[in-house]
Amino acid sequence: MSDVAEPTNGENGTDPLVVDTDGDGKQDGIDNCPSEANADQQNLDGDNLGDACDTDDDNDGNDDDVDNCPTVPNADQQNLDEDSFGDLCDADVDGDGVDNFVDNCPIISNELQTDDDNNGIGDLCDEDEDSDGVVDALDNCKSIANPDQLDTDSDTQGNVCDTDDDNDGLSDTEETSNGTNPLLADSDGDGVDDANDAFPNDATETTDTDGDGTGDNADTDGDNDGVDDAADNCPATENTDQLNTDGDTQGNACDADDDNDGVNDDFDDFPINADESKDQDQDGIGDNADNCPATANDTQDDLAMVLVMLVTMMMTVTASAKVTAQHQITVLQ
Repeated sequence: MSDVAEPTNGENGTDPLVVDTDGDGKQDGIDNCPSEANADQQNLDGDNLGDACDTDDDNDGNDDDVDNCPTVPNADQQNLDEDSFGDLCDADVDGDGVDNFVDNCPIISNELQTDDDNNGIGDLCDEDEDSDGVVDALDNCKSIANPDQLDTDSDTQGNVCDTDDDNDGLSDTEETSNGTNPLLADSDGDGVDDANDAFPNDATETTDTDGDGTGDNADTDGDNDGVDDAADNCPATENTDQLNTDGDTQGNACDADDDNDGVNDDFDDFPINADESKDQDQDGIGDNADNCPATANDTQDDLAMVLVMLVTMMMTVTASAKVTAQHQITVLQ
């Protein structure tokens, strides 16, 4: 993470002088919660924020503190029985005192559980499209028979009709091709979901910053610029020349203030000149050295001196003319 992305005023909560601000073992640049310790990097919704610092863990558009199912996506907040739990995470959706998985009418309140034909479906809701013995209202794959109702990722879709059984963002087909486990979001158990892991089958590696096929932990040249990280003044940014204008510990390629004049390079008109930072008239000469800082004059002609010279010349000519005239008068007399 560059100093630009990690300002010294701590706006994003990280310290540009500390590799791992929250001390959780994950460097700030790859930590999904850089200012809040979360070594497991758990990220339910697979966005760029870990659960520890994500205000909307299930990414359904409802903040966790008002979401009636904070860990299960339910943007519409549907709540049939109007209790404190949304339908998708309510163990008793219809509020009849009978849990969904034993309720013979899970979305129609039927406290008595009347079932005249003894088929396990309450008289008020007797429908089973796929004839798998599970009522449609409770069936997690209504059109495909799955009497076991196996749902590995608990996303309300049974495995037989779910294209991503572990809900890690990779389809089961992709995982089979990649050699990862389609029933485990984190196949190698390193705390990073397969979809975000550059090495999903290697628990010792998760990222490959320079894309050279060697994980960052084993790679002694993380940015692949030919300079080992131990000696590289920008270990995460390629800079073969190691140029370091201000002689600090950061090369220009990753230094937000190359000349160390206290002005960020993004706002410095002279980013490698510590004596200058502004050129308000845009004439290529810094305000400190410019003899007309508010008026463009790249030649730096000194108008005042020119005027003095002109006045002096005019006075000399005038004096000479007076002498000549006086001489002529004398002669005539």
